Amino acid sequence: MVSFFTLGCARGFNKGEQNQLISAASIILIIGAGGAFKNVLSCLPIISAVLAL
Repeated sequence: MVSFFTLGCARGFNKGEQNQLISAASIILIIGAGGAFKNVLSCLPIISAVLAL
């Protein structure tokens, strides 16, 4: 998030444009973290037991 702010200042973006970039980056980060968490859970043996219920 800091890099978006500092690079946005360097490129001349105003605060509104920087907020749009940060909110879009936050959404992408959350979606990516959810996918990574799904992969971690699928590696655990307890998941197959839960899915069998």
